[in-house]
Amino acid sequence: MKKEAVLVAALAAVLVPGPVSAAPVDPALDPAVPAPVLVPPVSDTDGPTVAQAAVLKPAWSMTGDFPVGHPLYFAGSIYHGAMGIGGADQVGLIRRDATTGRQRTFTLPVRGSAVASPVTDGDSVFTLTSGGDAGVLHAYHPDGATRWTATLPGENHADWVLAAGGLVLAASEYECGRYEGDTCERTVLHAFRADTGRRVWTRKLTGGSPIATAAGGRIAVRTWQDRDELHGDDIIEPGQDPAPVVDDSPALVTVLTVGNRKLWQRAVPGGSDLAADAHAVAVTGDRLCAYRATDGKQLWCAPKAHRYHGLAAGDGRFYTGRDDAKIPDDHRLAAFDARTGKRLWTAQGARPYGGITSGNGVVWLVSNTDMPVSQLLALRATDGRELRRLPLGEYGGGTVALGLNRAFVFSGGGAVAAFG
Repeated sequence: MKKEAVLVAALAAVLVPGPVSAAPVDPALDPAVPAPVLVPPVSDTDGPTVAQAAVLKPAWSMTGDFPVGHPLYFAGSIYHGAMGIGGADQVGLIRRDATTGRQRTFTLPVRGSAVASPVTDGDSVFTLTSGGDAGVLHAYHPDGATRWTATLPGENHADWVLAAGGLVLAASEYECGRYEGDTCERTVLHAFRADTGRRVWTRKLTGGSPIATAAGGRIAVRTWQDRDELHGDDIIEPGQDPAPVVDDSPALVTVLTVGNRKLWQRAVPGGSDLAADAHAVAVTGDRLCAYRATDGKQLWCAPKAHRYHGLAAGDGRFYTGRDDAKIPDDHRLAAFDARTGKRLWTAQGARPYGGITSGNGVVWLVSNTDMPVSQLLALRATDGRELRRLPLGEYGGGTVALGLNRAFVFSGGGAVAAFG
């Protein structure tokens, strides 16, 4: 009887809910904007474990789709952008079975000259097609049926889509220069409801070439400025080329709530890649620096002796490519503590050629230290130890997608490949 009583008490402790710690609520969130959708962890989305990565081998490879951007794993399928589907001016998404690589049904392609890498909010698949004077944001059901579309005006359209907090974001650019290398003067960020496509808000930002990321209910955007006196707006006489100049205008990093309240903005000299977690926003530039997510206070900067490129957040760390400023062939991947900036480890022979991904204790990247040959590289997240290095052929690249205990990536020759 005593043993039964103990079992009953233990069962009751499991079934009776304990006190719930409420997540901090940002008072700046607009109540008209839907609350962030918290998608529960899905067991098949983290990719190979450390042990599986150490014995990774090719699973399948498919060619002929002219893949562009980065692949996306979602609900048992791999999605990626493709050009020239059924015609030179046709773009769209390809959907493949993640286990076999066989192509699955999806929507017909649409007219356009570019297509953004697909993203998901756990319910729909989103992409942006552009060409001519407008961009079109597309929301699809997982099987390819169209959920909604929305049109973006503008001279140019950023080649990305971002899903965050029940919203889907895309960017248009205006007042763009006439010469190669010119930066647009103005960016407009558009936010749409992910479920209906209704435009919720827009935000004007100084500068062009925007990139964006989201974490902790906040959206961070980096734009590049272009000073009129330095570049692109002078009258050029017929038959003459514009004088070469160096535009040293600092980049701008702007952080907003999902309700479109500006929390902070600051100039970042040379600002390039951007990453964020719930506590910090990091930017590569003249230096790699991290800023407090809530108010923009500088938290730390990495040493000036290295150049940093490629940036990703995960596991309380920022991962980035690190090149020695004095030794041309010293390419490494470095991990920094996101809060303190302490360098945790570096891994030699790792030069990101695309994005950096982490999951299940493994850091993944396409490494390109010997152009044009690329390699798929898996590192242990705790210490940077190399687990596996596999050839991808010439000009393989992009960001690695994870799912079903596999890694998915673009390999050489325009192929989509799975490793597991």
